Amino acid sequence: MIFNQSALGTVELRRTSVDANLKGFRRKSSPVQAIPNLNSTKGVARPKVACRVSGTEQLAIETLQSGQYAFRNDGTSYSEAYRVRSYEVDARRNATLSTFARLLQETATNHALRLGFASEDGFCVDENMAANNLIWVLSKLRLQIDMAPMWGECVEVNTWFCESGRLAARRDWTVSKPEADVKVAGASSVWVLVNAETRRLSRMPESMREQYRPSCPPTPKWAIGEGEGCIKIPDIFEEAEDFSVVEGIRVRFGDVDMNQHINNVVYIEWAMESIPQDLWREGKLLEVDLEWCAEGDCEQPVDSKICVDTEASDESQVVYIHRVQHSGGGKVLFRARSTWQR
Repeated sequence: MIFNQSALGTVELRRTSVDANLKGFRRKSSPVQAIPNLNSTKGVARPKVACRVSGTEQLAIETLQSGQYAFRNDGTSYSEAYRVRSYEVDARRNATLSTFARLLQETATNHALRLGFASEDGFCVDENMAANNLIWVLSKLRLQIDMAPMWGECVEVNTWFCESGRLAARRDWTVSKPEADVKVAGASSVWVLVNAETRRLSRMPESMREQYRPSCPPTPKWAIGEGEGCIKIPDIFEEAEDFSVVEGIRVRFGDVDMNQHINNVVYIEWAMESIPQDLWREGKLLEVDLEWCAEGDCEQPVDSKICVDTEASDESQVVYIHRVQHSGGGKVLFRARSTWQR
């Protein structure tokens, strides 16, 4: 089954044959309640597995159209399709890094909400988490880009999550062009549990582990290579011979999200402000490693620093190390490592 989000906050279930390619449907069922209020799960019907696939029979998966979503692999992964909008591309009509980041964030959020991991106590905070005063915080992310989708193209984002030690969880994504059956990007991330009051790391209660396990892949699954994930970003500014900085970047009203915090994507945009213009015009972003270090203060401006990692760069590609911190040598908020094809 494919779930089609309607404008009225309901979900219509459309059952199609594999080779019908979504041009029609056999039967339309009665609408079921979707999620009209993201902060409440009252009346929310958790969808059944939309597509069942055994082994590597990818041909059995229906192609999603923009605005549709589906649960794959016996409910252990989630897919959603999007159309790349005109305001999500650069001067060359390619989807930007910010667009990739927002698509990953949106798909992960919708996945959690449609699994029922939400409550009236907060955004993507279920009753179990609320009882322990816990919130999920994105700590690290690695994104590898094979090609950037262009304006008007449809992409499908597939995501899944699993445990990662006592203090963290891992969430991966793949981004593909379903019509061409081409993978365009893969990403892996680390999320940690934090006490909402003390802001300290917390271990995952066993009750939460038991709650999440049925929605996790039964065996390890990787988006960017088996065993590959996020890395520790070197801080080489003290040894760097030369670096540049964009100073005094102000937090805008639109940078604050529904959680009343500076959104994760904003830190990425700050870091990329210092990229040389010739790379934006002619270069190709191949990979980024991102690390959120501390929570920013909406009242304080930030500086975005950048320097070349000479040891990792060569004639074909250049590697930059980024650091975002409160102005005047203040607290480091964010680190990044970006690899560009010259």
